[in-house]
Amino acid sequence: MSKTLGRVILIGGEPQRTPLDATLMSRVAFWAGGADAAWVIITTGSAPRVRGASAYRRLLLDLGAREVRVLQLRSREVAEDSRALNGVRQATGVLLLAQDPEQLVSLLVDTPLQAELVRAFTRGACIVGPHAGAAALTARIVGPGHWAPPPQTETDASAMADVHPRAGLVSLNAGLGLLPGLVLDHHYCEKQRWGRLVSLVALSPDLLGVGVDAGTALVVAPGRAVEVVGQGAVTIFDGGRLSHSTASHASSGQLLGLCHVQLNTLPTGFSFRWRRNGEGAMADGSRASATLLQLMRAISSTEARSPISPKYR
Repeated sequence: MSKTLGRVILIGGEPQRTPLDATLMSRVAFWAGGADAAWVIITTGSAPRVRGASAYRRLLLDLGAREVRVLQLRSREVAEDSRALNGVRQATGVLLLAQDPEQLVSLLVDTPLQAELVRAFTRGACIVGPHAGAAALTARIVGPGHWAPPPQTETDASAMADVHPRAGLVSLNAGLGLLPGLVLDHHYCEKQRWGRLVSLVALSPDLLGVGVDAGTALVVAPGRAVEVVGQGAVTIFDGGRLSHSTASHASSGQLLGLCHVQLNTLPTGFSFRWRRNGEGAMADGSRASATLLQLMRAISSTEARSPISPKYR
């Protein structure tokens, strides 16, 4: 694996509820080059989203970046503009800001700008996705399925997001695939989406289902490191050892039966590094177990995981 690859930084939360975290962003700014950093913020759509980009721009400049450009991606034609391409070509950090990950993907996929984004990552740039931008960077985007829980009232004791995996609860749509082994839910903690994450693992067991807490970032440097920074934790459901699933024959809305879905929790401060011999170590120098090393490889791989046997789907 090339040592020149940059970092993919996936930040959780909702833009309306999660304020900018200057401490978290200072780490991000450092990884992108600190005082030598040249940023491009790619934002979709209307004025409120541009104002959000302005807030990120001010913060990055306050953190010492030498240049921060804002690119408003209103159409696919913008993704072919030479000025937009040159901006990403010179960037040490690219931040993808959107409210709808599917809209962002539809504007970027198979364009020269997407190709330039991949080249920036390959030469060492940081690619940062806050909120919906994080969801767009993985292999698939989680969408609503053909089943929805019945309406609930605020006084209902069960007035929360569905917490059980069910048939039809989620759908999977194409993402940008910078981390092709993952699918991410950036509202995981706030909306109690345990059921959604496990449902998508049942739907596609070759993907890791990743939930990132608000104000928290999963930082992946392929072949070098995996870290969790910020305020909360990253939750990962792994269906790689799935031995039983009713997903293939369950009716819409039916609770799913699943065996051997692995739950992993990586709290803030988690820091894993690869050694030259291919083994891994934690921040304290202790050797990583074979199981942890396998998980880290799956998180940071730049290639899709092998599909799970169809009998478990």
